Amino acid sequence: MNFKKLICFFICIILSLICFTGCGDDGDYVLYFELDSAPKTLDPQLASSTSEEILIKNLFEGLMRENAKGEIVKGAASDYTVSSDGKTYTFTLREGAKWSDGQPLTANDFVFAFERAVNPKNKAPYVASLYSIVGAKDISEGKATKGLGVTSLNDNAITIELDSPDPNFLRTLTTSICMPCRKDVYNKAKGQYGIVLDRIVTNGSYKIRFWEKEEKFSFRINKFADYNGDFSAEATAVIFNVGESLGRATKIDEDNLDMGFVNISETSDKSNLFTYEKSSYVLLINKNSTLGSKNFRMAFAKSIHRNRLKNELGKSLNESASLIPNTVLLNDTALSSQITNTVPPEYDPNEAHSLYIAGSKSVKQMPQKIDILYFGNSDIEELSLLVAENMQQALGAVVNATPTNSQAELDNIISSGEYTLAIVPITATSNTPSQFFEAFTQDGNNNIFGFGDKKYDEAVSKITPNADENTVINASETAIKTLISDISIIPLAMHLEAFAYSKEFTCPTISPFGGVIDLALVRKNK
Repeated sequence: MNFKKLICFFICIILSLICFTGCGDDGDYVLYFELDSAPKTLDPQLASSTSEEILIKNLFEGLMRENAKGEIVKGAASDYTVSSDGKTYTFTLREGAKWSDGQPLTANDFVFAFERAVNPKNKAPYVASLYSIVGAKDISEGKATKGLGVTSLNDNAITIELDSPDPNFLRTLTTSICMPCRKDVYNKAKGQYGIVLDRIVTNGSYKIRFWEKEEKFSFRINKFADYNGDFSAEATAVIFNVGESLGRATKIDEDNLDMGFVNISETSDKSNLFTYEKSSYVLLINKNSTLGSKNFRMAFAKSIHRNRLKNELGKSLNESASLIPNTVLLNDTALSSQITNTVPPEYDPNEAHSLYIAGSKSVKQMPQKIDILYFGNSDIEELSLLVAENMQQALGAVVNATPTNSQAELDNIISSGEYTLAIVPITATSNTPSQFFEAFTQDGNNNIFGFGDKKYDEAVSKITPNADENTVINASETAIKTLISDISIIPLAMHLEAFAYSKEFTCPTISPFGGVIDLALVRKNK
């Protein structure tokens, strides 16, 4: 009996009170999924981490859903129509759709969810994805309090009005922020909605059965017996826990785990693997530090030996002068392939040294050493060490690659401005260009980098979900040129993320965004 089945056997006996059934029955099985971190909330409108979105994708169902091929199909909606001008969507809900407590799902549950999403008090992380909806942007920015173009016609029908046609709108409706929320449950939760087991209801293929977060995180979802849609789950349940990604690929290879994100350098052909770009690792230079002048910034940039990065980085990193991951799309094609990217300064160690010396003449007291802060696995450590070595050789300075304890700690240090250099990921949170570029706007919810430029903000304001292709391309080129020309954000490498799963299963198309994988579509091979 392997480790995974042994765990199942003991939990079946010890936790019988939480209905842990079917551990040995034919055609009845439990999936095991390991997360990188425990979720802080299961509130769909406020979720932001991958762990949160994975759970929400499998607990909730929006008006639309992705099938096993990645196509957008009807979810909680049984039918929908689009007006001839492409601006009015009318959805009819599926008859008999229920919440996990047995109450009927209604159109008002979606209206309330959209109202919460755009309410500026909630600071929904991905509210920008809804800006094609009439009134959404003005309400979220505090410029209006009414006028959101989402209306219930009756208990089973809802209309959504757009400012102008948005070809990505149906896909947006599959994402976490568009999941329904029942007003009575939310109000009774009194601030604990989505963070306490008995203060949230769900409407998806699975429902929550067990949530342990006091000592060691453990989370169980059971197949929702009253779900009557097209995405009925095959697995009886899914058990989630949290662990280090290091060694996870081996667990999957040895059949002690079914699936999870893995370190690509550990993978083998014993398991199935899906890889994609989601983050660009950059050298961040603090312009307000002692070494923040343009001479110093240019010196740091010109000391990076890109050929060494190409040849010496680990499997999860590919040297890249581009800032935009290939999962950021424009009309289903990588945006980075459609624009002219502004590249950072070329490697020139002699020029770098001259600029460094010139910069030092305006500094009263030069630091004895320069720290490059970073956080990450061995591949990120190797990248940081290579950059530090490049600089030390070119500049003739003492440069150290200095690890932090967590990404959160590194983010806090950067937000405080108490650093000189750092290597950080710039992560795409969706496949839409507008959300990627928002991370550098002066009013951006996720801007921790201290970057601020009116020309940049003006360009990004044109990159809206419903903008035409040429506008997005031109504005993206302007935004990238403005960022790179500032010489404070230097692209280094693209991070290749990997999701692995046992060959015992057939998995659906895996999306880098919106929760990664719909476990209701996983099938066990016969």
